[in-house]
Amino acid sequence: MKALGATHYRISVAAADAVGDPTGTRRYYDDTLGWLYYQVDAARHITVQSDNLGPVTIGAGASTRTNVYKIPYTDDRDWQDGQWHSFINTPEYSDGRYLITIEVFKADGTRLRPTGSAALGDGGEAAAGFKFLQWKEYTGPTSTHEVPFAALTNLLWWDNRPPYSELVSLSGSGGSGADCQFLSGHGTDTLSVVFKAYHPNPLFIAGRSLVAYRGLHDITGNAFTLPPVNFAAPTADVTSSPKTLNDLLGPTTKCSFALVLSTSAKTTDGIGAVWGNAVANGAFALEKV
Repeated sequence: MKALGATHYRISVAAADAVGDPTGTRRYYDDTLGWLYYQVDAARHITVQSDNLGPVTIGAGASTRTNVYKIPYTDDRDWQDGQWHSFINTPEYSDGRYLITIEVFKADGTRLRPTGSAALGDGGEAAAGFKFLQWKEYTGPTSTHEVPFAALTNLLWWDNRPPYSELVSLSGSGGSGADCQFLSGHGTDTLSVVFKAYHPNPLFIAGRSLVAYRGLHDITGNAFTLPPVNFAAPTADVTSSPKTLNDLLGPTTKCSFALVLSTSAKTTDGIGAVWGNAVANGAFALEKV
């Protein structure tokens, strides 16, 4: 890209409808952004400096481009690792679908677009021999996908609400919603757990688990099978599959149990999960008679 004359980039955000078409006003990223780099001074000391990338304005007339940033090419400086070209603060936007668009410009404000792509008609433009690529799969020959347009756009869907977990009640073998429960029954009697484990938008659920730990030293636990996510009513109570008292108690006839319900969300900041798991803990005692 450097050989083609690309010197600056611009990133914008636009709300999208259910089919991915832009709606509303496009918002350009305009936060001050600097990258850190290493430099050796005259005394041969290694120091850390900052290079301000933008935002700046380039071009003139119809090709005036505001809120653009200098492209930090690898051979420009000894850059530190792990630095970003923008930080989009998603809580500043309402939850929903958004189009993130990247444009590339020459120093005079001319937009560079891949050869064969249609012009946007916004100021000066020039076709150049490069491709916009989307990272589609983690690895392999089809890991990237060519985007044959004058700008690179990705559809992101964010929802910053946290996941939720709640133990509601025990069902079977005398179980109820009471706080302290001492249950008993025959070995073939069953016990289920009524619970809530959801994200307000069920598409954002990454995982759910419900495990009963017996006594003081059980580190493996006994996992309950959970029903599919209820997309029609995600906040409704759901019931786990039953387990027999024989299954839960194993070689013992009576013991205490700790229940751990965990719900995780897919929401990520590009490095890790935004929210930790939503965890609900409970306990009960069980005896086989």
